[in-house]
Amino acid sequence: MSAFLLYSKQISLAPLLSHLKIPSGTTMPSVDPDIVIQWGVNTFSTQDPNKHVLNGAEGLYNVSNRSLMLDLLSWNGIPILDSRYQAKKVATVRRYFVPVFQQQELGLYRSKGRKVWLTNEISANSDDTYEEIKINPSIREIRKVCRLAVRSLYAAGLDFGGVLIAIGLNGSINVMDITPTPRLNEGLALKYARAFRDYISQYQPKAPKPVVLGADPEFMFRNQASGKMVLASRFFGKKGRVGCDNISINQNRRQHPLAELRPEPSPEPRQLTVNLYKAMLLAERKIASSSIEWLAGGMPVKGYPIGGHIHFSQTKVNSSFLRALDSYLAFPLMLLENQHSLARRPKYGFLGDFRMQFHGGFEYRTLPSWLVSPRVTKGVLSLAKVIAESYTELNQLPVLNPSIQQAFYEGNKDVMLSAVRSIWGNLEKLPAYFKYHKYINPLKDSIFRMEEWDEFKDIRGAWQIPPYSRRKSLVL
Repeated sequence: MSAFLLYSKQISLAPLLSHLKIPSGTTMPSVDPDIVIQWGVNTFSTQDPNKHVLNGAEGLYNVSNRSLMLDLLSWNGIPILDSRYQAKKVATVRRYFVPVFQQQELGLYRSKGRKVWLTNEISANSDDTYEEIKINPSIREIRKVCRLAVRSLYAAGLDFGGVLIAIGLNGSINVMDITPTPRLNEGLALKYARAFRDYISQYQPKAPKPVVLGADPEFMFRNQASGKMVLASRFFGKKGRVGCDNISINQNRRQHPLAELRPEPSPEPRQLTVNLYKAMLLAERKIASSSIEWLAGGMPVKGYPIGGHIHFSQTKVNSSFLRALDSYLAFPLMLLENQHSLARRPKYGFLGDFRMQFHGGFEYRTLPSWLVSPRVTKGVLSLAKVIAESYTELNQLPVLNPSIQQAFYEGNKDVMLSAVRSIWGNLEKLPAYFKYHKYINPLKDSIFRMEEWDEFKDIRGAWQIPPYSRRKSLVL
């Protein structure tokens, strides 16, 4: 895999170049490389169909305009110090600088001394003195700082850079600045060089193995007569194919409102759907009550957001993969969501929401619970499979567009429909799409007609779960 580091004449990169040891320069070579890393230049787009670009022009533009950068972070639910709307002199007692590559913090630096800064003293490339400290995830402040740094870089559309985060007098944690060109010393240059080399050596333009899908979609219960929520912990424990999510009511460890299905994974979307159905039948036997309704969607009970998490194994998470999932899965599915789902975001279901898993893969957490029907479930899982195995061929990425992100969070379906229509043709050109088209096309029809699902309708009817059917099994 060939790679080239394209950099600006105005930036000194001697420490990085000495460690990186790949071709580099201020102008492109005569033969196009497979991967282009842009440091301080915005020559190429992330959406370039002929090369894989790290830190494309879109992300660089998003952080070159400070007002736009702060808006992007705010829409994504990331806390910021914004001098546009706050008193300019807001004291901060501690600062962290976090270098990030893709979905990983590369280190952690904390300001030295006891100086109190003000919000008009903002720059990730300032002359403040920092010392590197150990990343200790057991410390809440450090854990949150690292998480916010990774989220911020992704929201801005960058693949690497540095994030400056401030701690206020009251302990508040806020993002102050993002830079795509951190000031380098030997130690930091070595961290980026290693990250670049590892990425280049592992990058695969096509999935080398069939991606295995898993899922743990959530759903809730409601008493048919009273209309009140019924706790999932009344029927299930925390473990097993059907169980309770960890969320509790008023920190009562015995009261858990959300139920969760944990079917056997499968490389085939239809088989995973069958496994989900079997888990639902198990849930029905445990509940054994026709008067308790099952609800899915985004927030069928006020104050309780639920999700349709999809697991991917035999593959690795990266920004390109997440951008494709956001653009080609989360955006289309948003057109089916009930307006009540809006209240779920951005605290839950924000763009690029993921979690690493013990199996070496990851869990994509942006989606609402798609258990509303077998038709939607098969379509969503099939679309996820296609994206997972072909995301490097999906070059149109509306998630990089700030106005599209804003429309997603504000629930502007007219804007989102236009964006989805403009990219759907890319999906239909993929061989994998043809393989699963009989499952995806019914979902596509619903999406383009913007057929909102009913979050308050009992999903047992669509799934033919007793008492809605006496048949032994559903034909999927």
